[in-house]
Amino acid sequence: MKNPLAAAFLLAVLLPLPAFPLSSPPGPFSSDPPKLRAGIGLDYMSRAIDLEGEAQSSRLKSRSVGLRFDMEIAEGFNMNLTAGLSFSDCGGMVFRKLPFSLEYQAGDMQGVRLGGNLAKRLFSSGDFEMDVWGQFVSSIGSMKKWKLADLAVEGEAEGKLTWFEVLAGPRIFYRGYENVSPYLAVLYCPLWGSFQMDETIMELEGTEKKEIRGDGLVRVSLGCTWDIAGKLSLRGEAGVIPRKGAADLGASLELLFAF
Repeated sequence: MKNPLAAAFLLAVLLPLPAFPLSSPPGPFSSDPPKLRAGIGLDYMSRAIDLEGEAQSSRLKSRSVGLRFDMEIAEGFNMNLTAGLSFSDCGGMVFRKLPFSLEYQAGDMQGVRLGGNLAKRLFSSGDFEMDVWGQFVSSIGSMKKWKLADLAVEGEAEGKLTWFEVLAGPRIFYRGYENVSPYLAVLYCPLWGSFQMDETIMELEGTEKKEIRGDGLVRVSLGCTWDIAGKLSLRGEAGVIPRKGAADLGASLELLFAF
């Protein structure tokens, strides 16, 4: 997919869903707790990526930390916003269209991570509850400049990495425990972006931009929400993205305080 449409897909999945008449089970969708929460979140991702129009593949690894703001828009309808820093690396990617071929091995690039998610409850039956959840995340402005070694003259390179990811699909919660709610999620997970490299060696200058796509479109995750004490809650999730002969990983952890 040409992925400016991905955010529209996310909204199209979530917003038209009808609100089913339900009881109010305990947990994040209950109308009893305060409707605004804030805290901190950590995220990790390691995904194989394909390069558009090329046989070579690579791997995108990213770690991020940021502030989280969670609010209940309406009964059974939650929104979460995040803003923070990301540290992303595509080590081993080779740029061959520059004045001198370059293999990226300069480590993490720091960028700004922005995103949000929506969750809409669908129905509950006994101790089980199902919602549909969608998230859009971006890592923008990851730049790094460094001197080129092993050259007889001075040279430098500058890389800029930007990526976007959508996660969307159903989650099934088990509400049979008092303060802990484990869940299973099956999510559509496209990833796309670009990695641009600029190289300057004396009077020689060159630029090469690679379009990247995540290898794998389905993520299966296990997670858990835990009401620790009073207004404090913790949510953790870990998932795998199966692909031919291997699997990629993703995980997140957030700690929220209710107002």
